[in-house]
Amino acid sequence: MKIKTTRFGEIDCCEQDMIFFPEGILGFEDMKQYIVLDIPEFAPLRWLQSAEAPWLAFVVCDPTLLLADYRVQVPKKDLEVIGLADESQGFVSVILAVGDGERPTTANLKGPLVFNFEKRQAKQIVLAESDYSTRHPLEFTAEPSVVQAV
Repeated sequence: MKIKTTRFGEIDCCEQDMIFFPEGILGFEDMKQYIVLDIPEFAPLRWLQSAEAPWLAFVVCDPTLLLADYRVQVPKKDLEVIGLADESQGFVSVILAVGDGERPTTANLKGPLVFNFEKRQAKQIVLAESDYSTRHPLEFTAEPSVVQAV
């Protein structure tokens, strides 16, 4: 299978590489299929590339690289949407807003993406009651991400 992208040209991938967002991502609810691209020169950042829109790709990263004690408390019903029965099997990423010289690059810690790679599904969670910021500055630490069911 081939996916056309604006940034990376045509990418070969398998059906098993697809990640399905049943509810889409905020602002892009109609875009449901993505692939995660690990491009070495961008590490530890990754790209979440839409399989449906060549122009749509998000830069994402593990939030604990930015904030070592970052924890996501997700209602069990939200984990069930992506078939995640065991929260320890979940993986969390956050979307980055890439700066332009005048504005710094920041991370949206209030709207993390929770992935169930086994089921190839993911969901964006809105942490409305948290003190996390939608514009957290990039300063990397180095711990693994953690998901906790509530």
